[in-house]
Order: sequence, then structure tokens, then C-alpha cells
Amino acid sequence: MKKFYFLIFPIILLLLLGFLFEEEVKSGTDDNVSGWAWSENIGWISFNSTTGGGAVDYGVNILDTGIFSGISWSENIGWISFNRTDTGAPPAAPDYGTYLAKVDLGTGDVSGWARALAYGDGWSGWIKLKGSNYGVSIDRTSGDFSGWAWSDMVIGWISFNNLTGGGDKDYKVRTSFVFPPSVSNPHESWENVCDDSLHPTLNWHYEDGITDGYQVQIATDIGFSNIILDLISEKDSTSYIPLSSDFITDLQYGGIPYYWHVKAKNKGGAWSDWSDVDTFTTQLHAWPKPDFEWFPQSPSVNEVVQFCSVYEEEDCEEPPCPAICPENLTICYDSCPASGYTWIFGDESSLSGVKNPTHSYSNPVNYTIILEVTDSAGYYCSTDPNDLKFRITVELPLPEWKEIPPF
Repeated sequence: MKKFYFLIFPIILLLLLGFLFEEEVKSGTDDNVSGWAWSENIGWISFNSTTGGGAVDYGVNILDTGIFSGISWSENIGWISFNRTDTGAPPAAPDYGTYLAKVDLGTGDVSGWARALAYGDGWSGWIKLKGSNYGVSIDRTSGDFSGWAWSDMVIGWISFNNLTGGGDKDYKVRTSFVFPPSVSNPHESWENVCDDSLHPTLNWHYEDGITDGYQVQIATDIGFSNIILDLISEKDSTSYIPLSSDFITDLQYGGIPYYWHVKAKNKGGAWSDWSDVDTFTTQLHAWPKPDFEWFPQSPSVNEVVQFCSVYEEEDCEEPPCPAICPENLTICYDSCPASGYTWIFGDESSLSGVKNPTHSYSNPVNYTIILEVTDSAGYYCSTDPNDLKFRITVELPLPEWKEIPPF
């Protein structure tokens, strides 16, 4: 049997409660939850004096961590508190230790408890915000509450939005709290493998919310007990970070796995949950670094040009032999066979399988040469076609002449 007799409190008790909490409750204009919830048993519940009226300032607030605090009001049962110092420990799980209720910053789901403070006559006054088949949630974009909470026989069901509560009344509870963006899809890219094949670019995606900074952690284990990078970037809305030796020097070649995750914060300083953990494996070794030079530096039309990428001596009968190519310019971190060299000379001709080729040009123009190198592990890199360092200028030959003695 519903205890309707408990719905009417003596006026003296309400006045006393109002006096006791007049100094404790936070000013309604300082709190970010407002509006009305509805219970068929006890009627309206006001979450902020700015919408609930009355002479006493009160309100409910969501902190940057998602924790609820403050007090709401019902004309029939008095104050309903989200402060653990007012209520004591909840009767069952979840018990958060120092607070009663919170919202999941990633999903908007609310869990925990509130408690009517004028409880008595065997009624505990507890209100549960999430159960196995019901619960309260907040739309992360609009801030609108929806769903149901549950108390015992005195309060019963509490609806936070007429869209889910039914009936012809127009009401809802809402918050101006700004949720941090939820972070998803952590992944890596290796666009810089030829320049820095040890450090990938870490990428992620912001589902919603306004981001004003992020934190990235990299560890050698999935439990993040050995963190080798903990980077916080303030006032930053980017969704990627190109790693380099400037950020981290502890990565090692050899196919070693590393684990990382990321979270973001909003302009109010509220942080999202960590993203899912992603992993990447380092390359076996650095990728080839092609480089070359040529002789002569300014060849003439049809003049033979010697291209040099690695050290090479002439064949001679009595070593040491003179060098055709004086130094190693191409770097291979694994063995680079001759078959791994491909030259593109810029005049629609190419040559493969030669480390130090010769070539001649038939027209006096500029040519861009590209050297592609593949090592024994199959790692492939080429010189930059936009690098002016690899542009050769072919000139017309000087006119022929012969010396004539004077008369």
C-alpha cells in the first residue's frame, strides 16, 4: 500500500528544513542543472531556484569530472540532495566513496543516487538513478536529460523529460554543462617512413563536443604500467600528432609493440575518458635513404655523366685503385643489392640493377633525376622529385677550335 499519508509534512518541519539549508545550498545561478522532473506520487521536483522559484537559492551542479553536487526541491517531500555529506553512504552499489552520482562523460549515462532528506517512518528516501532496465541519461549535445529514476513506495518513478515520461505536461531537466569530446578510432600512419621510419603519426577522431587540448600516453604494456610518453597539449584542437625524436627517444626498432591511448578536454577543463587502446609495431630497421651526386657537375650535350650513389673503385692491376665514386651517399640499414637500384634520368629513360650508372643527354635542358632504392627486407624509398638538389643542367658544348700560328 502506498504511504500517501507521508506526502504531507507539517509546515513546521518544512520551515525548519528551509532554515537549516538556507546557508548550505549553492546559489542557483552558479549551478548548471535546471528545469523540472515529475513523479506521479510526489509531483514536481525543481532542480534550480532559477526555475523553481522560492526565496531560498538552491541548485544541482555537474562538476568537470561528471560528479553531481547540490540540492533539488519538492514541495511535498522537501530537499533532495546529491551531497554525500548530507545523505551518508548509499544502501547498495554503486558506492563511489566520496560522492553519490556522476555522469559518464563519454556516453552521457547517469548512475548513482540522490536522497530525500526528510525521510522517516521506515522510509529511507533513496533515489536510484540507474538500474538494470531503467536509467537517466543526458544528451551530450543539447544537455537535455531523459529517462527514469526509481525510489521506494513514497516517490516511485521519476521522469526527467516528458518525451520519455509521457503525459500532456511539458517539462524536462537540462544542463548547460559542456561535455568534452568523445575520442574514438585511434590509429597510426607511416607517411614519414623514409625520413623517420621509427616514429609513426598518431591519429584519432572527435565524435562531438568542443576540444581545447588532448593528452597522449604511450607505454610498453597494455596496462600502461611503463609509460614512455605522457604528452599534454593545451589549447589544441588537432586530432593527430606526428611523433619524432623531439617527442620521444625510447622507441626501438626490431618489431617491438607499443600501446597508446588519447583523451581530450573541453574549454571548461573537463576531460573525456581515455579512448580505446591501440597498438603499433616498430619497423625491423630504418628504411633506405637514397642519395647521389654526378660528374661532371654541368655536362654538355652527349657528354657521358657518371652517377654515384655508393663507393666504387676502378678495376686496376695494382690496388689501391682510383675511385670512380669517392663515397657512400646512399644509406642502407639492411643490405641493398644492385637489383634494388632503379634510376629515372628525367629524359624518359631509366635503368635498373646498377648502383653507379653512366648516362648522356641529347638536349640542353634541365633534368630531374630520381633514385629508387629497395633493400633486402623489401623497404623502398626514393629521392624527392621536388628537391632541386637532384636537378641537372645540360648545356650546349663549346664550339670546336684549333690554334693557328701567327704569320
